[in-house]
Amino acid sequence: MAALTRWLPGHFHTLVLMAAVLPEACCVWVNRSLQQEMQTLELLLRPDRYDPQVRPPGITGANPTIVRVNLFVRTLTKFDDQNMEFETQITFKEQWTDARLKFNDLGGKLKYLTLTDTKRIWIPDVFFVNEKKAYHHNVVTPNVYIRIFSYGTVLFSTRISMTLSCPMDLRRYPHDVQVCSLMMGSYGWKTDDVVLLWKDGDPVQIMSNLHLSLFTLEKFLTDYCNTATTTGDYSCLKVELLLRREFNYYMIHVYLPSCMLVIMSWASFWLDRGDTASRLSLVVAALLMLAVQVSRVYASVPQVAYTMAIDVWIGGCFTFVFTALLESTLVSHASRSDLLREMKERGQLPRMATDTTLDDTSLTSPKLGPALEGATFAGHVASSELLLQKRRHLAADLPAVHSNPAASENQYIAMVETRRSDTAEAKTKEQAHQPCAVAALTVEDSSAASSKEAAANQPGASMMSSVGPTKPEKPHGPDAVSSKECEIETAPPSHRSAADLQSDVGSEEAAEPRRPNQNLVSSGSAGSLLQARAANCCCCLFLAKFPSRATRIDIISRITFPIAFTLFNCFYWYTYLFTEEEP
Repeated sequence: MAALTRWLPGHFHTLVLMAAVLPEACCVWVNRSLQQEMQTLELLLRPDRYDPQVRPPGITGANPTIVRVNLFVRTLTKFDDQNMEFETQITFKEQWTDARLKFNDLGGKLKYLTLTDTKRIWIPDVFFVNEKKAYHHNVVTPNVYIRIFSYGTVLFSTRISMTLSCPMDLRRYPHDVQVCSLMMGSYGWKTDDVVLLWKDGDPVQIMSNLHLSLFTLEKFLTDYCNTATTTGDYSCLKVELLLRREFNYYMIHVYLPSCMLVIMSWASFWLDRGDTASRLSLVVAALLMLAVQVSRVYASVPQVAYTMAIDVWIGGCFTFVFTALLESTLVSHASRSDLLREMKERGQLPRMATDTTLDDTSLTSPKLGPALEGATFAGHVASSELLLQKRRHLAADLPAVHSNPAASENQYIAMVETRRSDTAEAKTKEQAHQPCAVAALTVEDSSAASSKEAAANQPGASMMSSVGPTKPEKPHGPDAVSSKECEIETAPPSHRSAADLQSDVGSEEAAEPRRPNQNLVSSGSAGSLLQARAANCCCCLFLAKFPSRATRIDIISRITFPIAFTLFNCFYWYTYLFTEEEP
């Protein structure tokens, strides 16, 4: 330090001079290097020495020019399913050897020469085969450069933004995997002149923080796609991008809302079946909301000739909501029918006016038949209960007759006749609702009257008439039609003992609970065919607890709709999510 202190005062002027001369020397050296680079470049590209229209010769001068290509993918954006295209921005690089551009590097001082005018040298006529629109970037300066190395190798680089076509197979949309390609080929030079090859090592690089909106880039492949045309064979390169569609977007915006709308339509099954307006308005609202959602989904989907996965899902949802609408309509109709039947059973509606003195012709008239067939259920039930009550009284009185030995046979027959007359009165009340019963009663009364008149002229007529009417002859004319259509149950023969009559009454009373009532079956009430077969079907036993048809329809819908929708979901998700097709 002391020596430096002694040395500085003597050489101060020398240091000042060196500081003033050194920057000028550096600038002179840099300027001299630039001048040498420009002189070398002008020497290489003299018109009498280099022609940019002529293809550079191969290694031996006769082989085709080998052009090695590599790409750097900067962005992948705007995948348009409707137009089947996507946008990308790449840095496109190609490298070839031109022996005419060799120069002296001045002992390593000139590593390469830089050129920005692409028209001054020969460049391969590479074009992008599936390009729709493309442009070069010129901000702030043209994003292109050419580097010429001392051994004659040329490196060309430029930045391009393009819109490329991507034919898509949307059969599994939105569960699809698409393969979009980027193809490059020689436009004018055949394979005999120019051959495009991928650069050794890593020909394609992808931006590390590349993020796509609706797809995930799983992998990419490089391949060759040489084309044979009528003018010759042309070299071609391609990059295949394997893209898987992001499903979360569609799950949130399509599948979950549509599921909620379908389930919302099922809420009508728990509403009061008499509140038709609320039930229908709920289902119609779900149907309209689903239609609005579908129109928004299909706004971004192309019109294709095949069925997509989204079509299957939306079609299934529409089917379930529309079926719920039909179920609400059916329940409304069944509810009105049940209400009318209940009012008829309670006698709150006027019955059809009938006359018990109708003749046989009016009973068998085709105009009267449909009116009598539409009689109410209340008359059937009342007449059946009255008949059953009379039979029970008769069965209760028969033991009393047998216990009294002094009772004569005539007294017993008179008692039976009294019970039978009560039964005839019950049948007469039923004539207004059952045409067959009216015809049977009329024929039976006429037969009984004729038999009594015939028995009055014969011995023992009093005994025969007291027992009951004999078997009538087959009527002719209108009577024959009515008797044929209505199977009339005649009275038992008169030559029967009291024990036989008692056994018949007991057997009828015992068999009565097991015999199905045809009127109940036809009217669809609690004694319907469903209840008659309830012993053989557990579901029927459960449904038999609900006498109303509207309630039964709602109960069945509450069970079948969720089960059917669950099965539909299992089929759909297994088909399109767990079974993948190779692209």
